[in-house]
Amino acid sequence: MANKLIKQRDRNRVLKNVAYLAAFPLFIIVVFLGSIPFMHANGFGSTKYYGVLVAIAAWLAVTVFQIVISIFTRNFTARAVIMVILTLIVMVGGSVFFDFWATKKVDAAREAYARDVYSIDESVELTLTNDKVSYVVGEGDEAKTITLAMPMRNFKNQVNSYIPWTSKSGLVDEFSGAVSEMCRVYNIGYTSEVKGSVNTDGSKYGKARTVKDADGNEVLEYWFGEKGDVYKENGLYADGYIFSVPVALEILITYYETQNYYAEQGKDADALLDAALIKASASSEYKAYKRTDEYKEAYEGKNAKVTSYKITEERLDAMVKALGQGLYDTGLHSTVNTIAKFAAGITLSDKQYKNLSVDELLSIAKGLGFDLDKESVMEVLAPFSNYEYSNVLPVMNFIEDETLRTYAYAKYFGETHGANVGSALIPSVTKDATGKKEYGKIGHITMSTSGLSYEENAFTLEECYLLRAQCGYAPTMFPLFAARRYAYIFAGIIALMYALFYYAKMKVYCKGKKIEKFCIKGGAM
Repeated sequence: MANKLIKQRDRNRVLKNVAYLAAFPLFIIVVFLGSIPFMHANGFGSTKYYGVLVAIAAWLAVTVFQIVISIFTRNFTARAVIMVILTLIVMVGGSVFFDFWATKKVDAAREAYARDVYSIDESVELTLTNDKVSYVVGEGDEAKTITLAMPMRNFKNQVNSYIPWTSKSGLVDEFSGAVSEMCRVYNIGYTSEVKGSVNTDGSKYGKARTVKDADGNEVLEYWFGEKGDVYKENGLYADGYIFSVPVALEILITYYETQNYYAEQGKDADALLDAALIKASASSEYKAYKRTDEYKEAYEGKNAKVTSYKITEERLDAMVKALGQGLYDTGLHSTVNTIAKFAAGITLSDKQYKNLSVDELLSIAKGLGFDLDKESVMEVLAPFSNYEYSNVLPVMNFIEDETLRTYAYAKYFGETHGANVGSALIPSVTKDATGKKEYGKIGHITMSTSGLSYEENAFTLEECYLLRAQCGYAPTMFPLFAARRYAYIFAGIIALMYALFYYAKMKVYCKGKKIEKFCIKGGAM
């Protein structure tokens, strides 16, 4: 008899453990498996485990309540009923709350996108459906409804479209693909990065400089949404700062919007900026600033600090001489001579290689079919030679017009700073003999890498608007989709497992009591 009771007790112990493991632990494992696509996708660096963390938090919350309940009542049936109700509240209630929050979050992003891409004023009330946005213009009998396409789907459609490990995981693939493409084109990361710890001139990285707002209060001047220790003392990004996708989007959108704003008025934004910079250079404020000691030490005289970081013709000549010596030392000069002689009959002596000049190098280049001169070479090197000393304000800081001033910073960051770190967001613009604008390259531009074609690869303004809107919610929300989806599925399962857990626990307790009584009476084992 005792052996039978012991076997029944042990079976219920196993059932209790199985029921416990088939509840929250199994839920967490399933959510983890459903979150794996985020762990390998771009755009979810610090948020990829959000779904798993929410699942663990739900387990901990329920466990804490379970401990509290066990203190106030030892009745297994009562504890089972309370835990079933509590589980349903946490799992279903939490999911319902998430749906409510997420719907508002997605709708806010969709509305912002619609206003951006269709230039709809903030005062106009919008009506959103899954694939349409509409609004009323005019009043009374003259009122009419404008309906436009909405490429951003609503929350219900998005959450129901995402099923991990199926063909319906396209939402994550779509967002991650757009992020990956932007990182590829512009040679940036989803999150910003600061290489090294000091600027070129040896100064330490620091926060943005302090300026006064419209009310006269001192505030930190942040550019394009970036905060933290990524700035110089003069308010520019630190020399080793690499753009994040969100910051790059803000710079590009500012660049595009400003150009469109002036184009609608029949004006050229770049021409206006050039005029504004000339005006700023001649302003009394800038002239007074140039008389300060910090400016003079940085930019004036033979010992000016900034000249140490610029490529001059003399330094270029020195580099070429070092190149010639290197070619001679490694024996490659004979190969170059053979190629040059075959192309144009140019041959340099050993002595000439040891003292190679820029002019001689350009002669070899022309012999190989490259039409180069010293001026064009210096023009190419100019973006890598432009250095704003860390504690000296740039001239664009003195532009009076706020729109043009912001545009100037966007161009400087995207073009000059971007070229310096090999992540050009904005192409340099030149004019041909007829005055027609010609755009340079974007992306990974270094001494050895020429970047990508602007016309073929650059993101359009509409694409920037869409990705910015998605960045506002997708990195946080998509990883929670897995927890939300499986929470609805597991709510009933976990509730049932808790009921089974307490049933098995009660059986273990009762069988244990019977075994104790049997042993006290001296029953045979």
